[in-house]
Amino acid sequence: MTPQGGITMENAGGQLHAIQWPASGDVVIDLAQVGAVDSAAVSVLLHWQREARRRQLRLQLAHVPLALQELIRLYGVQTLLPASA
Repeated sequence: MTPQGGITMENAGGQLHAIQWPASGDVVIDLAQVGAVDSAAVSVLLHWQREARRRQLRLQLAHVPLALQELIRLYGVQTLLPASA
C-alpha cells in the first residue's frame, strides 16, 4: 500500500481503513508519497499495527518521512512501529 498526500487530522479517519489486508504474510506500507503529517499520523500507524496483529500479519513501514520519524520518536513508540527510512 502506498498512501499519498498527507496523514493529518483532516484525513486520518479515511486513512484508517485504506489498507487492503492480505490473507497472510507481510504488509508493507510505503510512505514515500506522504507529505504533511501531524500527530494523527502516529495514531493511524498505531491503528494499522494493531489491525495487522489482530489479523496475525506482520506490518513493515518503508520510506518513512523524516517528520514522521521524529513524531514517532517524540511519542516514544519506535519499538511499536517497525520503520525503515
